[in-house]
Amino acid sequence: MANAQKSQIDLPINWDDTMNVDYSVIDFGGDSSLLAADPTNASNIVLKVIKTSGAQTWAGTVLGNDSLANDIPFSIGNTKMRAVVYSPDSGITVRLKVEDETNGAISVETDAFTTVANAWDTLTFDFTNNVVNTPVINYNNTYNKVAIFFDFGTLGSGKTYYVDLVEFVSSGKSPITLPISWDDSTNVDYTVIDFGGNVSDLAADPNNASNTVLRSRKDSAFSWAGTSFGNSLGAPIPFTAGNTKIKAAVYSPDTGIVVKLKVEDSTDPTKSVETDVTTTVANAWDTLTFDFSNHSPATSAINFTYNYDKMSVFYDFGVIGSGKNYYIDDVTFQTAPLKALISLPIDWDDSTNIDYTPVDFGGNASSLDKDPLDSTNTVLKSEKTSGAQTWAGTSFGNALAAPIPFQSGYTTIHAVVYSPDTGIVVKLKVEDSTDPTKSVETDVTTTVANAWDTLSFDMSNQSINTAAINFTTTYNKMSIFYDFGVMGSGKIYYVDYIAYEAAPAKKPISLPVNWEDSVTFDYKLIDFGGNSSSLAADPLNASNTVVRSEKTSGAQTWAGTTLGDSLSMPIPFSSGNTTLRAVVYSPDTGIVVKLKVEDYFNAGISVETDVTTTVANAWDTLSFDMSNQSSGTAAINFSNTYNKMSIFYDFGIMGAAKTYYVDHIEFLGAATTVQELEAVFNNFTLYPNPANNTLFIRTNELEEGARLDILNNLGQTVQTNFINNNNSRNPIDVSKLSNGIYFAVFQNGTTRETQRLVISK
Repeated sequence: MANAQKSQIDLPINWDDTMNVDYSVIDFGGDSSLLAADPTNASNIVLKVIKTSGAQTWAGTVLGNDSLANDIPFSIGNTKMRAVVYSPDSGITVRLKVEDETNGAISVETDAFTTVANAWDTLTFDFTNNVVNTPVINYNNTYNKVAIFFDFGTLGSGKTYYVDLVEFVSSGKSPITLPISWDDSTNVDYTVIDFGGNVSDLAADPNNASNTVLRSRKDSAFSWAGTSFGNSLGAPIPFTAGNTKIKAAVYSPDTGIVVKLKVEDSTDPTKSVETDVTTTVANAWDTLTFDFSNHSPATSAINFTYNYDKMSVFYDFGVIGSGKNYYIDDVTFQTAPLKALISLPIDWDDSTNIDYTPVDFGGNASSLDKDPLDSTNTVLKSEKTSGAQTWAGTSFGNALAAPIPFQSGYTTIHAVVYSPDTGIVVKLKVEDSTDPTKSVETDVTTTVANAWDTLSFDMSNQSINTAAINFTTTYNKMSIFYDFGVMGSGKIYYVDYIAYEAAPAKKPISLPVNWEDSVTFDYKLIDFGGNSSSLAADPLNASNTVVRSEKTSGAQTWAGTTLGDSLSMPIPFSSGNTTLRAVVYSPDTGIVVKLKVEDYFNAGISVETDVTTTVANAWDTLSFDMSNQSSGTAAINFSNTYNKMSIFYDFGIMGAAKTYYVDHIEFLGAATTVQELEAVFNNFTLYPNPANNTLFIRTNELEEGARLDILNNLGQTVQTNFINNNNSRNPIDVSKLSNGIYFAVFQNGTTRETQRLVISK
C-alpha cells in the first residue's frame, strides 16, 4: 500500500512530526535551510537556517511549501505570533512576514530583536507594529504564508540560526512555560487553575518582598486539592530517557509533608505521570527534585511518546486542608549533560560521555558491540542486511565534533576493520555535514578475513568519478561502506580505531613568544581553576594575535593558565639575570598578576613572583623579577631547571568573568627594571628626544654590524636601523612612527643597551 500523503504545514509549527507533516521550506536570497537537531537538545528537531556568505540582505525562508493549511486568525487584539529562535548574536533583527499565498501584494511584516546569543530566545512579533513603509495589517485580508528573515538588512556571512516553535498567540500575554519564575506578569499569563479547595495568587516571597512567587492556601480542602499552572504550558516538557527531572523551590510551614507534582496531556488527562517528594525544612525555601521516572504508586509510568504540556502541584497530598499557606518558585526542567559529539580518533570506548549513535542508510543495521576477538573491547558492528543496497553504509553520527584538518601531504585516515571476507571493497567518505555535495571518498580492499585489518584511506586518491579533496572545504561527517557495489547478504563487519594521520607535531613554545606563528609553534593553553583561554585578536589591534584568558565567574582564587606544555629550552637564569617581561592587558588597575616558572618534570621545583597592574584597558609592560619571589614560596635556584611557565590574573580573588590578555613575553637578562630601561647610557645617545621625523645617534666606539631596533610598548620591533659610520651624526628616519613611547635597543658587538624614546610630532 502506498504511503499516505503528508499533511500541509500549519501553525503551531514545531518540526517534530516528519512522518506526517510536509516540512518543506522555500529559501530565497541565499538562505540554506534544513531540519536539524536542536543545538542544545539533540532529541529535538528544529529548522536550521544558514545565511550563506554573500546572501542578500533580504535573504529569508518560507515556512512550508508555499502556504499554511489554514489562514492565520488575526483579529483586533489578536495580532501576535511567537517564534523560538536560536542566534549566534544578540541584538540582530529577525523579521517575520505573512502574506496571501495567491497575492504577494497582500502582506504585513514586523521585526523583533534577539536578546541573547547562543541560547533559545522567545521572540514575539506584533503585526500591528508593521515595518515602516510596508502595508499595515488588514483583518479582511487572507494571510496564509509565513516567511522568516534572520539578521535582516545585513549581507550574509555564513552564520547559522535555528527556529523552533512558531505559533499564533491568541492573547496579549504568552502562555506560562518552563522555567517558571512568576516575575513577568506583564508579558506572561500566570493565570492558574485551583481545584479541590486550593486558593492561589501571585504574592511576595515570604523571605524577600521584592521577589514574586505563587502562593497557594489549602483551605478546608480535599486531600487531593491542587493547582494547575494554566490550562496548558507554552511548550511540552521535553522528557527523554535520562531527562525526567523537574526542580521546584517550595516554601512550606511544615517539614515532612508530601508535595506531589503531576504532568499530563492537556487534551487527554488519561495520559499523565505524577511523583512525590517530601519537604525537609519548615518556613524556609526547600529545593525539591521531582523525578518522573519514579512515579507515585498505583499511577502511570512516564511514556516518552506522550505530550506532557500541563503541570499541577499538590501540597500535603492525602491530608485534608487546614488553611495553611504554601509557596512555589523557580520551577525548572533539568536536562542531563549532553553527550559530546563523536571526534577523531574514534575507539567506541566512552559511550558514557560521547554520543556514538550511528546513522545507517541503504539497509545497514549498526550498533555498539563486543570485539569478536576480545570481549573486553567495544567496537561498532554493522550488518549489511539481506537485500541492502549496493551503497548501504553507516555514518558516524550526523557530524563530527570538529572538521578533519586535512592539508597538503596529510590526507590519510586509518581504520581497523574486521570483515568475513578478504578482497572486499571498503569505502570511506567524508563530507560537509551541512552540504552533502561537498565530499570526498576513497576505496581500500581488505587483505584478511575474520581478522582485524588496518586500512589506510588516502583521501587525495579519490574514487573514480567522484570529487577530489578540497582543502578549503569543511569535512566534518564520516561514513563507511562495506562490500561497496554489492547487494547485502546479511554479512557482519566491525570497525574499531579510526584516526587521522596528522602533520608532525608543532614545536614547543620558546622565549621570546609573541603568539604570531601558530603554524610552527604549539601555543597550547592549559587552564586550571576556572580560567578559559584561547588565542584571540589584540583588543586594540585586530591584526595582532595575543592570548585571551577569562577568569570565569566563580573561578578559584588561584585560577591560571599554563603557556604551552613546556618551553623548548630552560630559561637561562643566572645571578643578575632573573627577570621576565610580559605585556598584559587588564580591565582593572592594581590587580595582582603572578608569573610562575617550574620544572616541567618536577612540579615541586618552582619559583613565582607577583606584579601589580598600573593601567586599566590598556597594554601594561610588567617586569617579573624571579629573585623577588612571592611570600611563602621557594626562592630561585640557579641549579634548577625552569622550563614551564604559568600566569595568574587577579591572584587571590575569586573569578568574576573578567577578561585579560597577554602578549610579548621575553627573558630580559640583566636589563630588569623600568628605571634601567629609561636610563641615559654613556655608550650611545639619542637626540632629539622627544623626536619628530628624524632621530640621531651618537656613539664613541662602533663595531661592525651595529644596529638600533625600535620597539613599541608591546615589545614588538617596528623598525631596524644598521649603524655603519663612526661619526657623531647617524640620521635615522622615524617619520613613519606614530606618536607614542618606544624603546630604542642598541646592539653594538656584545653590548646591548636600551633607552626610552618618545615620538612627538
